Amino acid sequence: MSEKCSLINTNNNKNDDADEKNNEHINYNTVNTFPKTISTIPTAPPSSAADANKKIDTFFDDVGYCKYQYFLLFVFILVFFADGTEVLVITLILKSLENEWNITPLEKSLLASSAFIGLLIGSLITAKFIDLYGRKIFLQIGGITVIIFGYLCSLSQNVSQLFVLRVLCGIGIGAQIPAATNLAAESNL
Repeated sequence: MSEKCSLINTNNNKNDDADEKNNEHINYNTVNTFPKTISTIPTAPPSSAADANKKIDTFFDDVGYCKYQYFLLFVFILVFFADGTEVLVITLILKSLENEWNITPLEKSLLASSAFIGLLIGSLITAKFIDLYGRKIFLQIGGITVIIFGYLCSLSQNVSQLFVLRVLCGIGIGAQIPAATNLAAESNL
């Protein structure tokens, strides 16, 4: 297995003179189970968008996946696991908080929705910046934000502290999810 998926513009097919002239074959250094030489997209434009998508899908089927894409898949699993955990944890502790802090039903509903409020704010704020500055940096910033404010949530002393910290944690999740889904779409995962 190669270290990275890379295109090499060499032509190893010496039997086909037409393909050599047009450079219609590209050698791909990828997993050994996939063909080493495949046809590229022809110079004529595709007749429809469906034809273009079919050629792109065929391209990735022929090339295969590399370590980078498997690493991204692992990172995406962690991102969405953190998002699910935030929702699950507050659901599990709300009954205990109701008894210990004597919270009202309004405070209980605010705590339950606090991460979603932060997710909305984080998604709206970071959407444009993700396109300008890149996906990886917002995955990292969002991850650090979720870790820091998720930990600080466990140290909160009252409902207002917990609400603010969960909103800030939600902002980190809101930064991660658009970056992760865009990166997944661009990486053909």
